[in-house]
Amino acid sequence: MDRPRALEKAQTPYEKLTTWLDQVPLYGRKNGLENMKSLMAFYQNPQDRIPIIHVAGTNGKGSCCAMLQRILMEAGYRTGLYISPHLQDYRERIRIDDQLISEADFVGIGCEIQDTIREMTGRGENHATFFEILTAMAYLYFYRRKVDMAVVETGVGGRLDATNVVKAPLLTVITSISLDHTRVLGRDLESIATEKAGIIKEGVPLVLAANPSSVQKVIRQVCQQKKSPYLYAGEGVPRIRCRDLTGQTLDVETPKLAYPNLRVSLCGDYQADNTAAVLEAVRVLQAKAMPIAETEVRRALQKVRWPGRMELAAVGDRRILLDGAHNEDGARQLGQYIQKHLSGQPLTLVFGALQKKDCTGILNHLTRSSEVKKILYTPIAGEECITATEFQTLVHSLHLQIPFEIAEGTDEAMELACGEGRLIVCAGSLYLVGEVKRWIARRKE
Repeated sequence: MDRPRALEKAQTPYEKLTTWLDQVPLYGRKNGLENMKSLMAFYQNPQDRIPIIHVAGTNGKGSCCAMLQRILMEAGYRTGLYISPHLQDYRERIRIDDQLISEADFVGIGCEIQDTIREMTGRGENHATFFEILTAMAYLYFYRRKVDMAVVETGVGGRLDATNVVKAPLLTVITSISLDHTRVLGRDLESIATEKAGIIKEGVPLVLAANPSSVQKVIRQVCQQKKSPYLYAGEGVPRIRCRDLTGQTLDVETPKLAYPNLRVSLCGDYQADNTAAVLEAVRVLQAKAMPIAETEVRRALQKVRWPGRMELAAVGDRRILLDGAHNEDGARQLGQYIQKHLSGQPLTLVFGALQKKDCTGILNHLTRSSEVKKILYTPIAGEECITATEFQTLVHSLHLQIPFEIAEGTDEAMELACGEGRLIVCAGSLYLVGEVKRWIARRKE
């Protein structure tokens, strides 16, 4: 007689919904916003019934969103935050103040939108994409929870991004622009800047972070066409007084504002430019009669956290620096930080990257420091990452003399890294960072 099979554990409603989301295509058959507009119209366009700060950029947009949300919270505003990607839990993408959307609310709104999509596809419309669904959930959640403000980060680009269905945000912000998603956005800075500038709306102020002159020119021209106030935050160079792995102290001074001796609890020299852009955005909000005190700004920036971006963690006596560094510019910034501020501290690099990225440029920047004593390559579960063979080819093409080892997965890579030395840097993909954070959590149980 056959032994009865063990009963499979029943999925929770949250697990059922996330399983469905995992099966939804990331990208649709048609580029454009028509599908998203149709979906939002079904709910009477909640995105146009709440004040929104819309943030785009290649690097730094997530950090700026985190800083803006924390400042608004400190000033007493009930503030929604929509970001991507998540590191460990879908719910990280949607939060109000310090609280992630609850599983019950996530399931309730998600299933409601799922039913709407069935109705839409039944009448011949395209199925909403993964990002469209999450974006619709965020807008609906923020509206129903009556936020005072929502800070919304674009996914890819700006012009055709699902978040860009908002007609009249309170303010738009564009952070640092560099080469990334070139197959979608264009192969030069000017083309990418044009796509990012798609979030600029008629008459709505635009804050631009420090950027090359070619980017400034594109953004300024779009602002002129749309009669939108153009506010450049890169006129003054923020001075870094001191820094460590818990943050840095800055002097930020521009022709329009001054914040001396400002403590920011985010690492990375590039955060100085992000901070300057955020402070300019705050100045715009203050001019719109939103009370935000300097003391509240300072308190917020001391508290702000942005997981997976120059984040320091520890397991026993092993220090672990986590940074997505998923494009060439991000890897360059991390590589420079290692060279300048981790001198004399031998480290092991745990590396994994998606195939669609500029893996050569990323690894080249991450390995320029003589402190990198070993590289541990790991595939990333569930992602289309470079293979072990492709990684070895990459190492040889860069003529790296650094010893390397191939791990079967993130857990093995981290265990091996812990046996190498006390400092571990994990970089190359935010998906890798998410896996490492799960490993850290298990080790601490």
